[in-house]
Amino acid sequence: MKKLLIIILIAFVSTICMGLNSYGEEKPQYGGTLRILSSSGVMNVGYAPKQVFPDHTHGTIWSDRILDLKKTGDLIPCLAESYNISADLKTITIRLRRGIKYQDGTEFNAKALQWSLWTSKETGALAGGKRIDKIEATDEYTVVVTLNQRNNQVIYDLARIYQYSPTAFQKNGQDWAINHSVSTSAFEVTDFQRDVVIKMKKFDGYWRSGRPYLDGVELRFVKEPATCSAMIQAKQADIWMVSTTQEAADLKLKGYQILQTPTLLNNIYPDSKNADSPFANKKVREAIEYAIDRPAMAKALGFGFEEPINQLATPGTQGYNPNYKDRPYNPAKAKQLLAEAGFPNGLKTKMTLLSTAKDRGTVIQNYLKEVGIVIDLDVADVGRYWGAINGGWQGLLLGVSAINPEYCVAWLHHFGPEPVMKFASMAKSPEYLGLCDKLVIAPNISMMRDLTMQMVTQASEDAMAIPLTVTMGTSVAQTYVHSNYYKDVDWTYWWIYNDWIEKK
Repeated sequence: MKKLLIIILIAFVSTICMGLNSYGEEKPQYGGTLRILSSSGVMNVGYAPKQVFPDHTHGTIWSDRILDLKKTGDLIPCLAESYNISADLKTITIRLRRGIKYQDGTEFNAKALQWSLWTSKETGALAGGKRIDKIEATDEYTVVVTLNQRNNQVIYDLARIYQYSPTAFQKNGQDWAINHSVSTSAFEVTDFQRDVVIKMKKFDGYWRSGRPYLDGVELRFVKEPATCSAMIQAKQADIWMVSTTQEAADLKLKGYQILQTPTLLNNIYPDSKNADSPFANKKVREAIEYAIDRPAMAKALGFGFEEPINQLATPGTQGYNPNYKDRPYNPAKAKQLLAEAGFPNGLKTKMTLLSTAKDRGTVIQNYLKEVGIVIDLDVADVGRYWGAINGGWQGLLLGVSAINPEYCVAWLHHFGPEPVMKFASMAKSPEYLGLCDKLVIAPNISMMRDLTMQMVTQASEDAMAIPLTVTMGTSVAQTYVHSNYYKDVDWTYWWIYNDWIEKK
């Protein structure tokens, strides 16, 4: 009888633990289609050199890169098994995994990677392309990239390029490749209707053993937040990718999962490069910072998903300086600085912004009015706004900058000596530019990160731009969804091959 009871007890414990792995967590289940909503349409599911920002941020759902970027700032293997940068920072050696196939059955090897990277360089799609002299396949699974100058940032540019079958491209041409994905990814695109839907099915030849768990993915584009919220609540969708913060706050109260991570800094950019501008005077730029109550702004506009920042970096990124002496809300100090700068009666100016930022612009307008800075809000369409960023503006510009775990990568793209986003009217001090130059030739990660902090600190001390708040990217998910989105990796990466749906 005692033996029978032991057997029954073992069977009972086994039944309870059937759904758990060795860590006590639920064991992933196979099957199902993950239905995703997004407000940002995709233009290109294949050919990397013609992709734009929304294509990049969605692309890891159906594409692979050679390296992934973790939240620690470290690059880790994906299609590449490893990489090495020479001591003189002029040679990058990339070694690939073996046995990986594209979805058309052809092999992913060194020649395929060479074609992909060189094509991106030649078309101008590779950010660090002008620093590259040669890209060579030195054997079947090794690619060597030779630079014409010392630089530790090119590896991050190489790591952002999605890999595409050169055979499929050469056979079908560019227009076809833009609309048809032929990658090494866990999911094959079976239907692409631009700005409407992308349907994907599990790729049986995927190189990660036992993955993916899902049978398929459906990505549907819906612009109206209220419609997305209604679809989530009606269980017509499983994840709302990059939701609005207000709707996320409402759905959180209703018990839905909220996935979140810092994504964007909200900043004011003065036209300090123009010698005739009042913002060429550092005291005027400092006055703006003292005039704005950033904690109150974050609370009013962020619905619990926004945090104030006191420098041009956030806690958790490599550029953040915990000992930085900030400029807290102090209207009296703002008025004093304006008087010292020669504006005792204040000044008038304008602020260029997009319509989506009008609420924030109005809050800023009210704060600055209190210290004597009267601003007109110049709401620009997208074309004129980006024209201002890249060609120059007058007065102030309200905008954002991206966050990257290895913060100098995004920082240099926005504020470096040769930025991707020009911010053409923003001045950069010689001290700041000198730190930028030192950073890109730092011989190791430790020194690079130390210089990143120095660079961000110098820019903040210069009041090069006025930091306001950090926006937390939010995505809403059903409680039965187990997703890796925003977990462990940068928000522009999604290990969707590990996602699974819990069956009730």
